[in-house]
Amino acid sequence: MIFFMVDKKNKSAKKASEKPAKKVQEKKTDVKKHAAEKAHEKKEHKVAEKKGEVKEKKVVQKDALLFGDKKTALSGYKTVVHPLITEKNVNLIDAENKLVFIVAKNSTKTEIKKAVEGLYGVKVDKVNVVIDSKSRKKAFVKIAKEFKAGEIATKLGVL
Repeated sequence: MIFFMVDKKNKSAKKASEKPAKKVQEKKTDVKKHAAEKAHEKKEHKVAEKKGEVKEKKVVQKDALLFGDKKTALSGYKTVVHPLITEKNVNLIDAENKLVFIVAKNSTKTEIKKAVEGLYGVKVDKVNVVIDSKSRKKAFVKIAKEFKAGEIATKLGVL
């Protein structure tokens, strides 16, 4: 059974299967044109790159604390939100030379390590990260043997 569609503007009958086929062909040609434009842009970029006209993008370094940039000097404070003080954490400070911090959700172990080293002037051995039941990210930071976590805690006003 063949269905016919009536075009109101031209008042002519067409098969129903003709019209969608044209739309599919138009979409395919649009995709081909778009792909060709992208390829052309890539070629232009490569040619300009060879000539040396392409400007390099600025890369913001995550460890800006070590370089002392004024704009990004507070990135350590964005990473380390605040120290977490509980009875258990005080025992960790005394027994295992560890400090516990609440950190930003998107921070990594290396970012936390560099932030603590930059903020408190200590050497960090190891960082363990846990997301607790309150959906906070806790970082257990083990301080090197040369430094004492108790001294840092007293500077912070914790002990």
